[in-house]
Amino acid sequence: MSSPYIKIGLACALFATLLGITFYATMPGEPANDYRYNGLSQSTLPPPPPAAPLVEEEVAFSAVEEMPLFPGCEDISDYEKRKSCADQKLMHYVYANVKYPKEAIEEGKHGMAVINFEINYKGEVFGAKIVRDPGAGMGEEALRVVKGMIADGIRWTPGRSQGKPVTVQFNLPVKFKLE
Repeated sequence: MSSPYIKIGLACALFATLLGITFYATMPGEPANDYRYNGLSQSTLPPPPPAAPLVEEEVAFSAVEEMPLFPGCEDISDYEKRKSCADQKLMHYVYANVKYPKEAIEEGKHGMAVINFEINYKGEVFGAKIVRDPGAGMGEEALRVVKGMIADGIRWTPGRSQGKPVTVQFNLPVKFKLE
């Protein structure tokens, strides 16, 4: 047992056993190189899973040649006029749906909440989150209104970069002021 080859052979056998590999000796007339892994022969091993297709992640732009537009002004052909109209429609939607939080009224608080969201290449709103919260429930209320766009199924005209519709990040300021 002093031969280094025996020690190496035993170490390899021990290592193979730890990995769950069992080697079988073949008799004359049997197929050569028949090895088994955890009791399965090479021919009965399941095929490897297919590689996941590479999907190019869509990057959200923060500024593009044509920003996304709130719906309602599609009949206007001039982009600048259409953008102005869409901005007005957006503000009308927001302020028609926002409710001044009771807590803010009681505390006499006012301020500006900012909601960040994305508009994908199909015009769908997603990923809404508060990025500026003046407190007293104002940030949550602004977020509720933006999430209402999702619930109402409102589709924007998507933003465009190099003539193609793209996903764009959008920051929406919502001003709360007691009068």
